[in-house]
Amino acid sequence: MIIFLLVHNTGFALDLLYSNNFNSNSQLFTINEATGQTTLVGSIGFEVTDIAFNGSEVYGITFSSFLKINKNTGAGNVIGNLSFSDMNALAISQKGEIFSAGRNTGNFISIDKNTGRGVLIGNYGNGITSSGDLAFDSKGVLYASVKKPGSSTDWIAQINTTSGQASLIGDSGALNI
Repeated sequence: MIIFLLVHNTGFALDLLYSNNFNSNSQLFTINEATGQTTLVGSIGFEVTDIAFNGSEVYGITFSSFLKINKNTGAGNVIGNLSFSDMNALAISQKGEIFSAGRNTGNFISIDKNTGRGVLIGNYGNGITSSGDLAFDSKGVLYASVKKPGSSTDWIAQINTTSGQASLIGDSGALNI
């Protein structure tokens, strides 16, 4: 199962799309933008829940660790322990700020790029938890796919990066996005 697509501007006519699958030994893939054909880059070596770019560098998370991933080989190296055990979403702002969110707790954390240590910013609130994705738009606004109590489908929310509070936008109509 491919769980994440990541666009990286390579300076060529087409951008490269990157993806990882979610299993006990996740793998990194590139995807041809024109054809959709995937190419295995290599094994990451960990159960990776999400990936994100910071410039040309690829980072990833497991439920409890922060990794740097070699985009040429796929090999992952642990930078550090997040100090949280349910992280399943990762995003890096244009300023290089790194954020993650918890699938069971709704905790929203910042991550130190050098140590991998997570620091609690806040909580999504109202029983909302992460369904697995965080993404910044071109204006620096952070969005998330979330699970709302009582809903059978995932919702889209805007996330306040200062408080961690989630503001629901609407029902996606899909599950596990």
